[in-house]
Amino acid sequence: MARLIINCKSFFSFLSLTSPRIIIDGVKYTGSFSSPNFYDLSPGSHHVKVYLPYPILMFPTCTAQTVINVSEGDTISFLYKLAIFIFLPGSLTIENHIKGSVNSSPKESSNVDSSIPSTCPNCKNPNTKGIRICEWCGSQMV
Repeated sequence: MARLIINCKSFFSFLSLTSPRIIIDGVKYTGSFSSPNFYDLSPGSHHVKVYLPYPILMFPTCTAQTVINVSEGDTISFLYKLAIFIFLPGSLTIENHIKGSVNSSPKESSNVDSSIPSTCPNCKNPNTKGIRICEWCGSQMV
């Protein structure tokens, strides 16, 4: 399995009347501005679309979409930002992409970054996978 993390950010998110909608391969999910959104994906190609439904206009606004290819064990973190005006598209950018391998663990691999802490500074849980995004709370490790 691969993991997809989508962080939805907006300066005006506290004023938003609705929460973001995330569509992965045609399946709709309701996202959150306050915490990261986690999804498990099978290896292969996936279509990801994020938008904010505007309740008065009754159509999607600030739409951003992309196609991603993931392998077994990959972790991809996206940042979705709303546009200033609701009629402009939003942005969906990659924050972090960690390639996973089925046969190797983080301790065996020689390319592990030594600056990544062994415990999360926010939730104090162990970083067993040696990645930059906490597998427990979703916050940045650095």
